[in-house]
Amino acid sequence: MKPIDHRRDEPLSEANTEKALRILFIEDRIQDLQLSVNVLKKAGFNIKYEHVETEEELDVHLKDFQFDIVLCDKQLPGWDAKKAIQRIKEHAADATIVLLSGSTSHEEALKHIQDGATDYLLKDHLIRLPFAVRRALIEKAERKSRIEAEKQLSDNESRYRALVENSHDALVVLDQAGKFIYISKAYERITGYSANELLNTDRLLLVHHPEDIEKAKNSFEESLKNPGKPVPIQVRMGRKDGQTIWLDIMRTNQLEDESVRGIICNIREITAEKKAAEQIIQNEAMFRSLVENAPFGIFRSTNTSDYFMDVNPALVSMLGYTSAEELLKVRLSDGIYADPLERQRVIEEREKNYAGQDTGKFIYRWKRKDGAEITVKLVGSRKYNASREQEFYEIFAENITDKLQKEKQLLQAQKMEAVGLLAGGIAHDFNNLLGIIIGQSELLGEKFEEDDPLLKRVSEIIKAGKRAAALTRQLLLFSRKEKAEMQNADLNHVVKECEQLLERLIGENISLKFNLHSNPLRIYADSGQIGQVLMNLAINARDAITQSGSITITTSLIHSDGSDPYGVPKGGYARLDVHDTGTGISPEIRDNIFDPFFTTKKELGTGLGLSTSYGIVQQHQGTIRVASEVGVGSTFTVILPVVNNNGDEVEDNKQQALPQKGKIETILLAEDEPAFRALVAELLENRGYNVLQAPNGVAALEMSNLFEEPIHLLITDVLMPEMSGADLATKIKIKRPDIKVLFISGYTDSILKRHGAKMEGIALLMKPFSQLELAKKVREVLDGK
Repeated sequence: MKPIDHRRDEPLSEANTEKALRILFIEDRIQDLQLSVNVLKKAGFNIKYEHVETEEELDVHLKDFQFDIVLCDKQLPGWDAKKAIQRIKEHAADATIVLLSGSTSHEEALKHIQDGATDYLLKDHLIRLPFAVRRALIEKAERKSRIEAEKQLSDNESRYRALVENSHDALVVLDQAGKFIYISKAYERITGYSANELLNTDRLLLVHHPEDIEKAKNSFEESLKNPGKPVPIQVRMGRKDGQTIWLDIMRTNQLEDESVRGIICNIREITAEKKAAEQIIQNEAMFRSLVENAPFGIFRSTNTSDYFMDVNPALVSMLGYTSAEELLKVRLSDGIYADPLERQRVIEEREKNYAGQDTGKFIYRWKRKDGAEITVKLVGSRKYNASREQEFYEIFAENITDKLQKEKQLLQAQKMEAVGLLAGGIAHDFNNLLGIIIGQSELLGEKFEEDDPLLKRVSEIIKAGKRAAALTRQLLLFSRKEKAEMQNADLNHVVKECEQLLERLIGENISLKFNLHSNPLRIYADSGQIGQVLMNLAINARDAITQSGSITITTSLIHSDGSDPYGVPKGGYARLDVHDTGTGISPEIRDNIFDPFFTTKKELGTGLGLSTSYGIVQQHQGTIRVASEVGVGSTFTVILPVVNNNGDEVEDNKQQALPQKGKIETILLAEDEPAFRALVAELLENRGYNVLQAPNGVAALEMSNLFEEPIHLLITDVLMPEMSGADLATKIKIKRPDIKVLFISGYTDSILKRHGAKMEGIALLMKPFSQLELAKKVREVLDGK
């Protein structure tokens, strides 16, 4: 396309203007002028035009106004469309003027129509320009035809009356006072009133809107002052049936013409056109409202510009800016995209995937005004402007940063859950083996005298087996989800049970130190859960140390006078401190570290460790706090209430005597592990019990049905092939309702519950157990304790 002269496309001459459409452009934007010209030419118009920008330039053309139509911009430097319309109408009252506007409201558009504009059009709807021009020219031609017809009819009254009476448009004549003195049939049809109902009534009788009444008065006064000058007006009027209609009126003062002696009003109903125009404006307003109030970010952009074309408030907020104007000044390549190269990839992907109107979905990393990175999902389509000369993209942007983080956290939590399930399954078999090792070692130890040197070796085997059992319990802490099993415990003992596992978890690059209180620290707690708190704090400390450092675990006895800022009541407390020499915690996030799913480890963390620890400590009526300094380290402190020694604590096994032997009671033992079943049977028989052994639940049920003597106790593994321990107990109790039941298991409570085993209110002995623990538990169940 060749460049255009700022003044005209081609000179207006006798040779090329005979059939050309003569247009006067009042426009200050050359690119908008060019778009309008191109749209009209593509629609088949042969156009010749002049272009003005200032009032002075307009005055030059008004001296000899020879234009078919005026296309006028609404906003002009130093003046506006209203003044331009006024100047043009002063010199050419019948001039056809179409307003072009970048944006306008319904009310503004109607005001300009009332000022004298024939029509208006939004610049982003220029595809409608040929239609608007054709309609305006047709209306102008019809108006010109009506005026010429009026002049001819003034010479021939009969011909004039026949044309008027049969015209589709209406004609009325007013006297100098503004009362009807003639009404055509078309006016009767338009308003629904008969001529007899309106003759000699005031013209304002049917004007329906207060704004139109004042406008109609002013228009009538203008007609009185300017004989022979056509004065246009558009007003809303009320039909007889109550409907409101729009009328386009061209009023001409012919009071001085002796053949007329009145003010002639040519009237055309334009209700349909007005409603269509209003519908286009309510639709545009509705669309704008949807965009402005959308919860997702919405923007327009092109492949050739490195800036947004347009943005909605949600996108402004998403990126942390204060206004759309501020955001529109930010470069996309280095101000929006976290990686400048991604902007180029966006353009390449658009060219590849946005063919035609197809939509695409892409995920990119953006950055906010404060520098924070976010992940966004973009969904959009390719669009064109009205002339289809400019391509752009309308895109919906969704911030999915939190969603992705939650998905990663859920995945990590599911992995931990899977680890817990795996650990529980392994524990079942491992605890069976440990039970055999411990039990057989105890039986072996009974064969030696106290001064036998081999007894010491057997004791070491037993001690190692119990340490292995303790290690297994610590591993299973991560799969436990049952409610707390509160009992008197020693905080020092809890720490010692975790020591071996901690040494393996912490790593060789970190020094692990223990500084425990010299005396027992009695607390009422679930030892497993308190151990889990210690494990979580220690792992958190380990992760805070990037290369090498130390972790110190300290226990102490403190007293509160009630003035503690954390609200610790007056009294004695056991204190657990976990101190590390890591990176420390910044003040900005210190208040959030106990929040669920809050983590600084990105995809490596779940945000559950500290929040779980917080919940456990709260459940134990304690408090947890943190003191930290960036670059120095952190200290997490757990404070738990101490309890008085009521003599209920478990003493060392060596100091406890075995309970009395059995009273020749019969015990049915159901256990699917042969070696462990044989060991338990031997331990029970050594205590004087009569033992019936069954390899599974089905065999145990059959044995119960065949055995005619009383069976006093059923000892059964909870989970066995073919029939569970719970089902076995239920079926045996049908014929033996008084039988006592003791469940044994190597699984954690949480795994048992997943298999439908209800553990509340029943006797349960967890594997591995010692001879003493088995003997005591059997005696307690048989004696109803």
